[in-house]
Amino acid sequence: MRNTPDEKKCPFCGEIKKASEFQRNASRPDGLTYTCRVCIPLYAAAPKRPKTDLSVVEKKCSNCERTLNARAFSYNQQSEDKLTDSCRVCRMFRKGKPSIEQVQEFELAMSKIYSESMEIFDHESDRSQFEAFVYTKMIDEGLLENWKPPVWMHSSSKVK
Repeated sequence: MRNTPDEKKCPFCGEIKKASEFQRNASRPDGLTYTCRVCIPLYAAAPKRPKTDLSVVEKKCSNCERTLNARAFSYNQQSEDKLTDSCRVCRMFRKGKPSIEQVQEFELAMSKIYSESMEIFDHESDRSQFEAFVYTKMIDEGLLENWKPPVWMHSSSKVK
């Protein structure tokens, strides 16, 4: 059983209130809700900070130095902008950092593989066949020598 304080300050209204004026919440360190009972509906209805629309945010990759849409980067909780420093393509390179030419060649090869795969398979309903085909084509093209397979690819779809 947690030691609940006798009094707590509600951060929403700023008042110091008795613990009985807060609801219990076992997941909180003090065992009480964040706001007092009076402020809970007000806090829930308060406007929240809008989420950043990543489709309009651009960032420069620290490796290939291309300016790309934020969706080309992975999430990184520790970073100030919550995105990795290098783009997903550069992070797929196995040894060191790829040159811009290597990145462009890889993207061109992958777009051809995806186009060919989508002509044959519906990537939604035939997901495992689609992934196996992409993986096989990556092997045939020699892409897996320097590049990691896409993260969305399940290990079950990889051809051994």
